[in-house]
This record gives sequence, structure tokens and C-alpha cells, in this order.
Amino acid sequence: LQNMSMISIYSAANTENMEDIDFRLSWNQSQKNNIENTMKKLLINKAVTAAYIIGEEPDVRNIEDLEELNSALDTEYVVIFDKNGKEVTSNGRFVGITVSENSDDPSYQLRSLMYGNPYVYTQPVAGEFSGEIHQDVGAVIRTDGLANGFVVVSHYCESLDSIYALTDPLSTYKSINIPWLMSSQSSSSEK
Repeated sequence: LQNMSMISIYSAANTENMEDIDFRLSWNQSQKNNIENTMKKLLINKAVTAAYIIGEEPDVRNIEDLEELNSALDTEYVVIFDKNGKEVTSNGRFVGITVSENSDDPSYQLRSLMYGNPYVYTQPVAGEFSGEIHQDVGAVIRTDGLANGFVVVSHYCESLDSIYALTDPLSTYKSINIPWLMSSQSSSSEK
């Protein structure tokens, strides 16, 4: 009888723990979605800001000023394209880039800027030479109210990963401090 009573107590405690885990996982997913949406808005804002500055001050279309703009925006690089998708200038190692007509090419996502989309948030891709994952965001440059090419700013995704890691399920488990889970995690990390 005493064993049955203990089993009942453990069962109730485990049910409560599972409900707590489920709540924390749901909450973490909600937070991750909020963070992703906020970061997307921030990156789009950086591209729109760059486009506005370049549109209002056409003289900044040189490497030195783009380096300064890149630093102020805290981005990987800034590339200016003409209305046909050909690179005009950048602060990076890029020379002669043209937005691809091939839908398999990552730059293809930028084509919508050539057809009136005010901005585009592309899928993260690995750099052709570095292999590092980066996120490109583009915005139309307007001069005297008319579309005059577009700008693309890029961000290393590595810097965003540390923010997203805060909502990782394992951090949820650690915050609950379940002894059997912690011991299994520490033994697997020691291998």
C-alpha cells in the first residue's frame, strides 16, 4: 500500500513536471518567434536606412563612405546595384556582381527589387568563398522620389545564433533542473 502511495505521488509530480516542460517549451517557441520577427524588422530597417541615405546623398556611392555606412549599420557589407541589377560599388571584395536570372542562384531573390518591391529579406546562404552563413536584405534606393537601383546589406548569421540559442529547448531543460536529464546531458557531453 505504501508503494502504491509513493507511485501515486511520483506520478503526480511527473505529470506536473511534464506540464511545466510543455509550458516552457511553448513559451520558448513563442519567444524565439518574437526574436526572429524583431531581428527581421531590424535587418530590414538597416537596409531601408542605407537606401534612404544613399538616395538622399548620392555622393556616398564610393568605397570609403560605404565602409563608414557599413560600420554605422554594423553589417558585413553594403553593395549598391543599378536598376538592372548590376553592381555599381561596394565596400567589400565584390566586383562586377549581377543579380542572376537563374532561380537556383541565391541572388535571384533580389530580382523583386528590380520590379518594384520596396525591400526583400532573403533566405540565409553560405558565402561562395568564405562558406559562412549570411543574411542579405535589400531595399530600393529612391532619388527625388524615383527608384534608382537598390542596396543590399549583409549580416553574418553567426551573430544572430547566440540570440536564438537562448530559446533552445536544452536551455529550457537546464532551467527546469531535472536531475536525471542533467546527468544524461553531462555524460553525453563528456564523450
